[in-house]
Amino acid sequence: MALTNFDLWRLEGITSMPCKFGPEGATKTHLKGAPVVYSSGLLQEAGADPTTVVGVAAHAGRNAAASGSRSFFLPPDEAVIFVGSLDTSASEGTGTVVATDLGAEYGITKSAQAGATTVNKWYVDKNKTGGSARVKVVELIDAATTVQGRVGFIFLPAAKA
Repeated sequence: MALTNFDLWRLEGITSMPCKFGPEGATKTHLKGAPVVYSSGLLQEAGADPTTVVGVAAHAGRNAAASGSRSFFLPPDEAVIFVGSLDTSASEGTGTVVATDLGAEYGITKSAQAGATTVNKWYVDKNKTGGSARVKVVELIDAATTVQGRVGFIFLPAAKA
């Protein structure tokens, strides 16, 4: 299965999607679904191993030459369940969904693989645990043994900006 960038999966106990916006940094080209952070008061895609995340980009970066445009994002609220692929940075493209992933806490990683289905996409990383964990798997969407299978996840309280 190809990597699926982060997106809204479903809402728990609320009827409308919370959406926020902030000023986008100049020349940002992230994809929809990228985790975003604030840097010098401007929204931009998170770095390699973000410690705190303000949300998930609701649209691609606009690549504006100057700052001033607004960027919408989905906040990592407890009631917002995101969907994303599960893989492992130890050997990208080989991570499989297993029953014990349910309830597990993992980190997030931007794919280093080349190719239209993987480049610049983020995934839930089974190789990052403990102090590197940023999300908790709350639902297995694809069947066990699915390579790069999709899971539902929430951001851990410590990972929210």
